[in-house]
Amino acid sequence: MATKLQSAVVTNARELSGENFKPVGGAERVQELDVVRGFALFGVLLVNAIGFNYHHYPSYRDGLLGASLGHGVVNRLLSVIISTLAVANFYTIFSFLFGLGFYIFYRRAEEKGREAKKLFVRRCKILLAMGGLHFALVWQGDILHTYAIVGLLLPRFVSMDLRGIRRWIVALLVISTFLISGLFYLQAPAGVADGTMGVGQSPWVDRLVGVYSYGSYFEAVSFRLGSQTAMTLANSLLALPKILGLFLMGLYTGKSGIVYRLQESLTRIRRVWQVAGIAGFFLALGYVVTTYGSGFSSAASQLGLSTLLKEASSVFISLFYTTSIVLLFQKTAFKRLLAWLAPLGQMALTNYLMQCIICSVLFYGYGPRLTPNLTGVLMLTVLIYFSQILVSKLWLKRYRYGPFESIWRYFTYGGAV
Repeated sequence: MATKLQSAVVTNARELSGENFKPVGGAERVQELDVVRGFALFGVLLVNAIGFNYHHYPSYRDGLLGASLGHGVVNRLLSVIISTLAVANFYTIFSFLFGLGFYIFYRRAEEKGREAKKLFVRRCKILLAMGGLHFALVWQGDILHTYAIVGLLLPRFVSMDLRGIRRWIVALLVISTFLISGLFYLQAPAGVADGTMGVGQSPWVDRLVGVYSYGSYFEAVSFRLGSQTAMTLANSLLALPKILGLFLMGLYTGKSGIVYRLQESLTRIRRVWQVAGIAGFFLALGYVVTTYGSGFSSAASQLGLSTLLKEASSVFISLFYTTSIVLLFQKTAFKRLLAWLAPLGQMALTNYLMQCIICSVLFYGYGPRLTPNLTGVLMLTVLIYFSQILVSKLWLKRYRYGPFESIWRYFTYGGAV
């Protein structure tokens, strides 16, 4: 009897001290969330691959994407499809999932008797370090540092009731939509809307094109640190309201219990799917018509309205994508197919970073310096994406987590991985 009591005391002490506190393992993961992450990685890769090519095409004249990535009917059609259905929609999904993941992380830490806030702040600091290194060594388009900075605000909302969180979501997304569209409206007279910005008109643009098209790796790193740091931080500040709003959407979903009662919540999810689909369709249609339409009094008004519609549509389209994947996953035939994306999503951090590393090597001057059109970018995206599906599946057969996930978890949990 004494031995049993002693054993129980030791077990409880270990639990409270955190010795038995481990990150979420395979049996505890919500597979639907990994599938959604895996699906979103395709869109992130496609949009980022185009972003890596902007220095080859600095003129804003051709295409909805702000880059002249080839002429012809096919490339023009791809430009419309990608800018409408992909640009700004997939990082929105990841932002939502980050907020949801925060709630799952926070709740589990509290259940284990750990200081959830302290643990999460440490997690964000590590992500910030990863993002900073990614920005400096790979690409100026890093999103991790922004997630880390905005993520530090989330513990302030964890004890708020659902009604309060909902109000914050609406306020932040409305503010973000008008703020970003307003800035584009004001920026348009400077040449962004009418396609006059290009090589020969800005020494900074000329320098950017030269460094990323022909410069060495160290020249690219030096340029990012010296000439793009301030702009990147400014963009992070501008993105803060929208990303925080999306984080809170994920937090709201977690607190409402949907993720733990998916089967009982399918009716509610279908309702969100319908509303998001209808709203997303009409907003996206308005975006396309506005972007290609004529009759506007000025380029500024056209760009401002187009951006407003794009920002609004991205939220609804991302919700439509997410709920579509969740609903399809409930059907046996689709579940077998979509399950292939789960390993990709389980290693989302590693796969995101590897995508950026691969693109930087392929498209920058210190690599082959590929200059594909949109069709070529799409083909490369498909090749890289399906390669990552296979590599992720093989990796997780041997290891519990991806390489960068293991690093993140090691420093978060003090060696528990």
